Parts: sequence; structure tokens; C-alpha cells
Amino acid sequence: MKLGKLPRRDDARTLKLGAYLQPGAGPLPALLPVPPGCDWVRSTTAWPLYRNDTVADCTVVATAHQILAWTTWTGAGAAVPEDAVVAAYLELAGGDEEAGAVQLDVLKRWRAQGLGGHSIEAFVAVDPRHADHVRAAIALFGGCILGLQLPRTAEHQAIWDTNAPTDDDAAAGSWGGHAVVALAYDAEGLTVITWGAPKRMTWAFLEAYADEAWAALSSDFLAGGAAPNGLDIAALRRDLAEVGS
Repeated sequence: MKLGKLPRRDDARTLKLGAYLQPGAGPLPALLPVPPGCDWVRSTTAWPLYRNDTVADCTVVATAHQILAWTTWTGAGAAVPEDAVVAAYLELAGGDEEAGAVQLDVLKRWRAQGLGGHSIEAFVAVDPRHADHVRAAIALFGGCILGLQLPRTAEHQAIWDTNAPTDDDAAAGSWGGHAVVALAYDAEGLTVITWGAPKRMTWAFLEAYADEAWAALSSDFLAGGAAPNGLDIAALRRDLAEVGS
């Protein structure tokens, strides 16, 4: 299986979900209490691989899996065509199947051009070091795209978990950069989609190896003006505009 997430790149204009979730920063936390567990995975029975076994397109694949999760919950169940995913990746990677891509570039392209006919209205940066912020992103936005610096120890783990820090193979990035979408969580950890299948990850693994996280707002997640979790989308749009002002 291929990796392909290049080092994190920041943009000062990017909205920061963490600052917005601070007490008194805005009404978003009052709109929907973040539950102790959340699962947007269970209704989807198949996750396309999108050639991530031969092409380093994980950054775009993560967004395609997010789209599939959203549309499954709203009833359409629309999978982005494989050709659209690979073409978007190659555009960002200069035609190189092995080059990889920057997740921020993928998000900007998704917002500007869409992916297989599916676009997003906005995206926000999430601090992966704060598990509560990641929980909020998954519960409120229907998923959270994670950028990971995978250790070599993760290559053969059934559940991604931390190892002894003295093990060189447990060093962050010793395997490489990878992007996944987190679609469920509970007290023990998260469920992410990678290489065409759900995979469990502990909270300790997230803290040790995630170097970026993102949440996106899309019409694919709306149903009659509200997300499937009952979030008031009109209020959320006003809130996001306020954050960006």
C-alpha cells in the first residue's frame, strides 16, 4: 500500500476550529453537545481503494471517502469515480504517481473545483493534539481528515497503537506521511478509513503521530437544511463567517 502525504503546510488565512471552540468564542458548542461516541461508518459497506495500492494519492482518497460517508448518510451513497480521484491527485502532484501531495492543497482544490462533482463550502483546521477538538470535528462535521506521520511499527498492526519510545521503528514518520478520514470514535479510540477498509486507532496513536487535521462543510452532508446529526447549518454558516471576519 502507498503513503503520499507531504509535510504539513499552513496558511494564516485558514479558519482554526480550536480557537472557535473556546468558552465564549461563539455559539457552536451550544448547538450540539459533543457525544461520548459517534459513528458515521456503519452505513457504508464498501470503501473504494482508489488505486492507493499503486498511486500515492491518499490525500485525495481521504476526501473521496469523506464524500462517500456523507452521501451514504443522506441517502445518495455516491462514490466519487476512481478516475476523478486519480486525476485530481495527478494534477496536484505534477503527473507523478509517487510524488504525494500537501493536504492543504487538496482541500483548496476541493473547495475551488470540487471532486467528482462534489464540492465543499469551507474547511477548518483542527488541532490533532486535542482529542476533544477531533471529537467535535467528527460529530459536528461528519468526519475529520487526519494527516499522520506513520511509524514503521504501524505497517503490521491490526489496531494502530503506540509502541515503546525507544524503538526506532516507532519514531514518527519512520514509515512515511499518510492521510485518512476519521469517521467514528469512542472512549478507546477512532475508526479511520484507509486503503479501502475501516481501521481502528487508539487515542494515544493519534496524539503521537497525527500532525494535522481538517474538517469540511459540504452540501453533501445536508438534509433539508440540517446535517444528519441535527446541527443547524444556517447557524453554522453564520458562525463560520464570523470566525473568518
